[in-house]
Amino acid sequence: HKTVCEVLTSDSFVRAGVSGALLKIGKQPVVGDFVVLLDQPELGSRMIVNILPRKSCLSRGAPGDGSEEQVIAANLDTIFIVTSAGKDLNLRRLERYLTIVYSSGAKPVILLNKIDLADDPALMTEKIKSITGDVPVITLSALSKEGLDALSPYLKPDETAALIGSSGVGKSTLINALFDKA
Repeated sequence: HKTVCEVLTSDSFVRAGVSGALLKIGKQPVVGDFVVLLDQPELGSRMIVNILPRKSCLSRGAPGDGSEEQVIAANLDTIFIVTSAGKDLNLRRLERYLTIVYSSGAKPVILLNKIDLADDPALMTEKIKSITGDVPVITLSALSKEGLDALSPYLKPDETAALIGSSGVGKSTLINALFDKA
């Protein structure tokens, strides 16, 4: 929320402002950051006064003409690159996503979603593996929940995962399926 953040503490979520000193030097917390929180209950004030070093950082070029970086999320362990069987399967796009994930410092895992719509999911998986090397490729159908168990090794307590992928590949359906399964 620009200068107000929701911070998860050991026992609850709290709202905290971002200190002017951080904003002045261009440091803005993002999802996944670990922060130093100055809590002054007598004043009814909570302020983020520092951002701890990030172990990984998912970013992209900032919008506009500048060459600045826009940080999207921090401290991710795994980034799932979601693509779907059929028209959306684009190997060049997967290579671009892999480049983004590798530069973030997180581990990539490719999810081939909507396999229930594919004539030959094994052939599609082989095409993907031909360009991705040792990156795990998991086939699944978020809608029917087929293959969701294969995600278990990557969804561990105290680890953070994110989904990236084109519009319409089933990211929201996958999240809903995972929460429904829990």
